[in-house]
Amino acid sequence: MFILYLKPGCPFCKQSKDIMLQNNFKHKFIEVSSSEKREKLKIKHKMSTFPQIFYKNKKKQYQVGGNDELIQKLNDCNMLGKNLLNSLENNTIKMDLLIIKDIYKKQNIKKKCVSRLNKLIK
Repeated sequence: MFILYLKPGCPFCKQSKDIMLQNNFKHKFIEVSSSEKREKLKIKHKMSTFPQIFYKNKKKQYQVGGNDELIQKLNDCNMLGKNLLNSLENNTIKMDLLIIKDIYKKQNIKKKCVSRLNKLIK
């Protein structure tokens, strides 16, 4: 579920809200009309603009960012989803993950990422 902290009259907030509604994403809109409350949220979330968008899965909440980050994240996830479906349909997912692991190893990506890839491959 997406949680959006919105500022009244903000065009970026409206665009994020419209994205939620058009895509039928499960969401919770929290309109923050008080400028004092908005300032507190800026400090609390370490974000200087609105909307402030989070994705909550069970009990864990992830910070998405603002409107631009939401759009980018949805585009990235859409592309990743299409690629994963293609790998699953062609039964190449294990090979694809092994290649990704090799690429990341050669680029000296954090060992934590390689470890996570190892878990996916098993």
